Amino acid sequence: EDTEDTEDTEDTEDTEDTATVVDVDGDGFPANEDCNDADAAIFPGAAEVCDGIDNDCDGDVDDNATDATTWYGDSDGDGYGGGQFTATACEAPNGYVATSDDCDDLDADSYPGAAETCDLADNNCDGVVDENVQSTWYADADGDGYGDAGNTTAACSAPTGYTWNGDDCDDTAAATSPLAYEICDGIDNNCDGSIDEASALNATTWYLDADSDGYGSAASSISACNAPSGYVDSSGDCDDTDTTVNPGAAETCDNIDNDCDGTVDVDPTINATTWYADSDSDGFGDPASTTLACSQPSGYVADATDCDDSDATSATQATDGDCDGVETADDCDDTSAATGVCDSCVSILGAGLSTGDGDYWIDPTGSSPFQAWCDMTTDGGGWTLLGTVYGGDGDNWNEETGNWANSSPLGSLSDPWSDFKSEAWYSLDITSSDVLFVRRYSGQVQARTKLGTACQGGKTLFSDIFTTWDTSISCDTSSVTLVTAPTDATGLASSSYMEGSGGYGLGNSGTNGFCWNGGDSNTNIFQGHAGWNQSAYSCYGIGHLGYLGVFSNNGYAGLSNSDITSNNWMGGSSFFVNTSQVAVSFLAR
Repeated sequence: EDTEDTEDTEDTEDTEDTATVVDVDGDGFPANEDCNDADAAIFPGAAEVCDGIDNDCDGDVDDNATDATTWYGDSDGDGYGGGQFTATACEAPNGYVATSDDCDDLDADSYPGAAETCDLADNNCDGVVDENVQSTWYADADGDGYGDAGNTTAACSAPTGYTWNGDDCDDTAAATSPLAYEICDGIDNNCDGSIDEASALNATTWYLDADSDGYGSAASSISACNAPSGYVDSSGDCDDTDTTVNPGAAETCDNIDNDCDGTVDVDPTINATTWYADSDSDGFGDPASTTLACSQPSGYVADATDCDDSDATSATQATDGDCDGVETADDCDDTSAATGVCDSCVSILGAGLSTGDGDYWIDPTGSSPFQAWCDMTTDGGGWTLLGTVYGGDGDNWNEETGNWANSSPLGSLSDPWSDFKSEAWYSLDITSSDVLFVRRYSGQVQARTKLGTACQGGKTLFSDIFTTWDTSISCDTSSVTLVTAPTDATGLASSSYMEGSGGYGLGNSGTNGFCWNGGDSNTNIFQGHAGWNQSAYSCYGIGHLGYLGVFSNNGYAGLSNSDITSNNWMGGSSFFVNTSQVAVSFLAR
């Protein structure tokens, strides 16, 4: 067994020796040392070359190859290395290139062969900066950052007053540039080639006005600087097919919303009815409280004549036109509350308030109205009754302190043809008035005579004639007008004087003489007023003015007994006249 072991050992050693010496490729290295005994160029210690083979059998491929390349770091990735960083390798490592002539490996725009630009850098790495390269610059006269394309200069950097952009369409206006907003001003503000386009900031919204009434429909609008044909700037037309319907139209009572306010026939201004508040529900409205409406509102009436709408019993303008508290028939101007009762009968006549002869309210002083009798027919009318002297009693009117000289009414307006004295006797101004004498006999008018203003001698009141003796009055027959001539019924052709000696005249004068106021006491020529001679032709003083006569002696020129003698006025057909039937009234106008 030991022998066999020995033999086996020897055999093994022989085999190993044989293998060790085997050098198939003949490169001097046995197979057990040669990493590729099939290639004589590959063996330990062989020169490593760039061939993708482990030539020196050190376990690394192409390491420290004798033909390896030097590579250069390309930091800016422009394909050119800068030489600061190198690497030797068969293949270029990542970030490395074969060239090392990049003059600025931190600027990708700078490398050999690059285009030179105006940037203060040596872009093409020829050692010269910004050579033979310039930019075009545009004059910016208005300083808005945009230049004039027609005004340029060439330079690497912008000269003062120049800019890189040449799109300014008006280099004289800083507000005009491609960056500006378009506004409605007739200028291309934003340099887009259009003027005042619809996008302008202050463009107006225009509304289609189909019915041409000046108002458009909000449902159809466009924006523009100027009104397109058929468009207006006012909207709100609620019916653009009807020219009478628009926000500016007047509301009319027609069941249409004419003014487009959303209501029908509310606050109308055309053909609406004026209604008057009737607060007291008397059917008469307050003219100062009105409303316009197409139909009658509650609490309103069509009448506007209520003088006091808080009192259902108050007068209306039908009876008191100006609501001053004076009824229409007595108000001298019933259209003005500032004018109340007329001052005289002639004013009533002039105001058109006359309804014929009768009683009317007058107010000569403007502060104390009273009723007076007015003759509205004789000689044109307008006569205010002052008073009546009746011959059938002993009320002697030539007494100094009698009823005819004081300032108190006498008698009653219900019987003004007996002794009667109206307040007008001492309150109505007769300065420029005529006086009418009216003689009644047995209650019937028998004669009328009018004395002109000269016969009043400038006296202010009729009572002044009875309290002031004035012989300077100049009143002759030219101032006397016979209105109604006497007739036989008045008693003609008597030669007695009016006082009728023996007590047959008005009053009881015991003599047969006169003191003439404004006349001739010797010839008894009448010129206006007559006074009594109570004592041998010596005339009494103030207060003794007698009858204002309308008479003269027989034969006085122009006046005969058959006209207006004293007898005709005061007497009858004989001397012994029945004085109880005689009354003389005095009226002023």
